[in-house]
Amino acid sequence: MRGLQHASEKVPGIVHRDLKPDNVLVNQSRQAKITDFGLATVAQRVKLDADAMDGADMRQSRFVGSIVGTPAYMPPEQWRGDVEVDFRADVYAVGCILYELLTGRWLYDARTVSDLRTQHLEAPLPALSNELPSDLSLILEGCLAKRRDDRFARLDLLLTDLTRLYEAHSEEPLPKVSAEAFTAVDYSDRGLTFHNLEQHERAIRDYDRAIELDPTFAIAYYNRDASYAALGQHEHAIHDYDRSIELDPYLAQAYSNRGNNYAALGQHERAIRDLDRALEIDPNLALAYSNRGRSYAALGQHERAICDLDHAIELDPNFSGAYSNRGACYAALGQHEHAIRDYDRSIELDPYLAQVYFNKGALLANTRHLQESLPWLEKAYALGYQQAAEIIQQIRQALGLSPLPTQTNPHNPLVWFEAFQRADSFDTMRQTVQQFPILTQMIPTIEQVIQQQIPAELKPQFEQHLAWLRQIMEGRK
Repeated sequence: MRGLQHASEKVPGIVHRDLKPDNVLVNQSRQAKITDFGLATVAQRVKLDADAMDGADMRQSRFVGSIVGTPAYMPPEQWRGDVEVDFRADVYAVGCILYELLTGRWLYDARTVSDLRTQHLEAPLPALSNELPSDLSLILEGCLAKRRDDRFARLDLLLTDLTRLYEAHSEEPLPKVSAEAFTAVDYSDRGLTFHNLEQHERAIRDYDRAIELDPTFAIAYYNRDASYAALGQHEHAIHDYDRSIELDPYLAQAYSNRGNNYAALGQHERAIRDLDRALEIDPNLALAYSNRGRSYAALGQHERAICDLDHAIELDPNFSGAYSNRGACYAALGQHEHAIRDYDRSIELDPYLAQVYFNKGALLANTRHLQESLPWLEKAYALGYQQAAEIIQQIRQALGLSPLPTQTNPHNPLVWFEAFQRADSFDTMRQTVQQFPILTQMIPTIEQVIQQQIPAELKPQFEQHLAWLRQIMEGRK
């Protein structure tokens, strides 16, 4: 809480938006620090470089067609995609983290993102054990109220209540903390923030500084590897993974990620050797099984790939990518029903994976189910998968349908969103929905785009368009 308050004092109006245990790190002095302000609503963040970010930098933090934040810790207004999200979203996340600390489980748990959304929007607050102080329940209620107006009105009020609770039950004052010079860990953490903002050059500079301060800091090499890989500099990434493994020979994820870079270079046999080693160290690394399966598939060994993907799914039943990859293997083996089932499960777990919609649509088209394939291909295209355009045009022509409208805005890959913008009345929005039925499925995505990308002065116009779309949907029910 003191970290959030400090950030708000330095940068009034800042909202972290993605508070979760992974973003609260404890240094060697046992001091907790918040990291990864990658979804913050302002460009200036605590202790970032003095040179301000421009609009392009900030746009790199957007997430189109996906939920903004981490689902287990998101408040109702963030799930709804409300236009204004303020510090009370972070208060809600603090409540989620506190509940998890007290109980060892998430505030709400669900099999799918859709179910989790419903719980955060509607489900009552789970009761705490009677063995815990009643004051905790009051604090949680003040953090986790569905209406943000019912939450703590200021960060300092929540901090005061937490401090009072701590001192009452520990019988000692809350330890004082002071600002310290950046350590290697701090630079590495800040690099991770830049990495998540897709500002990989800045991230690499911070990792460089961390390594200067501590040349034996294996995690800094490991993190820098990921930024090199994101820039397509796989040779640099492999070199860093070599050093990371040299410093920590039992860092399974380093072997796994080095294998991914070898795979990206087409060296799948070498990738498999690294993934073998990763799984020797950690037999429960689902991602390593999935990635090894992808390399086996690239070598045409689809049965072996399926075996690895089975393991990945057994370890993580909600691993959407593993279902997608296994579906592609089944498709390559001509086992189309199995492939469709896996694609459907992948989409159920993550409804914004454009590649999976394309794979399913292409499989249906290749098996002469043209009419059935078209909605899946168009959904892939709507989610930004531009490779779908050509096959969509061919199928629409074969079915005697009008061509897919030409994309006129090169900066916006979402053709249906451009049509959504052009609608200037309720009637033209109705016509737009008839032309692009997918709009009725994309309201949450549109909400997120408006929230994250549309300038404040234009939001009223877009919100009016969204209101028309909702009105059309209401009329269909």
